[in-house]
Amino acid sequence: ARAREALLGFLAVLDDHGAWVFTDSTGRLSPSEPLSEASKLVAVTRALIERRFHGWGLVVAPENPDVFRDAECRRARTRTLGSQQLYCEWHYKLDRNTNRVHIHEPTPASGGKVIVAVYADHLPLPGD
Repeated sequence: ARAREALLGFLAVLDDHGAWVFTDSTGRLSPSEPLSEASKLVAVTRALIERRFHGWGLVVAPENPDVFRDAECRRARTRTLGSQQLYCEWHYKLDRNTNRVHIHEPTPASGGKVIVAVYADHLPLPGD
């Protein structure tokens, strides 16, 4: 119950803007930010994605590369959609040390929508 409001707020942002956060290459931090004639296409970097989520007050970040290198940790974050294996490295932190929602950026298999893959207290980390 204590995580309900934060979780619903996060899911609302994903529903309204999640695909935009991961795919918009204009460099804007918000979809309401106007496009200017000086706007140029930019790479959608991890830092840009994090800054966009931060604009809605959300702490969303990718896992440390060490997590991917650890087979057990990688397995815990991998899901299958159709024939595609998805490593769901992005996670929203509902609390500082617990309650994570792991997501994956939009893919053709998901119809261009963000995938909500795992909601857990905390998935294993290297050395656990």
